[in-house]
Amino acid sequence: MTETTQEIHTPFIRLDALLKLTGLAETGGQAKWMVLEGQVKVGGEVCLQRGRKLYPGDRMEAGNRAVTVTAADETAAANRTGCHPMAGRESAMRAERMELRDFRNLRETVWQPGPGINVIWGENAQGKTNLLEALWLFTGSKSFRGARDRELIALSQTEAQLNLAFYAEDRRQEAAIKIGSRRTAELNGIPQSSASSLAGHFCGVVFSPAHLTLIKGGPEERRRFVDAAYCQLRPGYLGGLREYMRALAQRNNLLKDCRGHGDLAMMLDVWDQRLAMAGARLLRARSAYIARL
Repeated sequence: MTETTQEIHTPFIRLDALLKLTGLAETGGQAKWMVLEGQVKVGGEVCLQRGRKLYPGDRMEAGNRAVTVTAADETAAANRTGCHPMAGRESAMRAERMELRDFRNLRETVWQPGPGINVIWGENAQGKTNLLEALWLFTGSKSFRGARDRELIALSQTEAQLNLAFYAEDRRQEAAIKIGSRRTAELNGIPQSSASSLAGHFCGVVFSPAHLTLIKGGPEERRRFVDAAYCQLRPGYLGGLREYMRALAQRNNLLKDCRGHGDLAMMLDVWDQRLAMAGARLLRARSAYIARL
């Protein structure tokens, strides 16, 4: 593999821009295709997020080339300190204040956790797990209890409002979630395309009694647990996961239709190939993530 360097004059460069700058991709469309096809690695693992920020010292691999990002001057190198998405975020992230309205049995609740470890205690059915469930939703995931959105809204109410002030990526941030006919979210006052867009900004791991099935149950639960954690570190992984689920659903539907229409069987190869490619990308990403644990 050919080793090269790429000097940048800014604190970071996005992955698709680096692909074009180094000549590995001629257009933004080609860069997007390379990333989605799992042809690009960052830090030794497949990266499915074309907008990922690369800082001086980061290493990208594509084809038979490896490119290490370098800083053009001391200022750019200094700006990297504490700003790497995997460095500062892991060591300095905390919830500061959460406000809930009409979330399950928490009608009007304000929670301000203290520094360090927090222990939440109280009588049964007072809302301890509900509080943790609300905090978990800010990771961009669905309820870890498997509840539907309608079940998260207090009885006789039409919507629930959740607000969180937290510190991450070296700054104080705010997120809001509204649960009604659909779930919507805002980050720092900016409406998001979906609540799952919060993934990667506020990260968390939950382990509840229901997760004992990780040990006792089958591999599906373990895959789901790994996916939920990895989506927060690499939000682009969620797109690859959805692509795989779409391909799987389309292939299964086609198999059902083939029973009465044998001529459709020729399309199975197309969906088999898509499913295999999407599954291979997920397997590489999961394997790389588990190897780091």
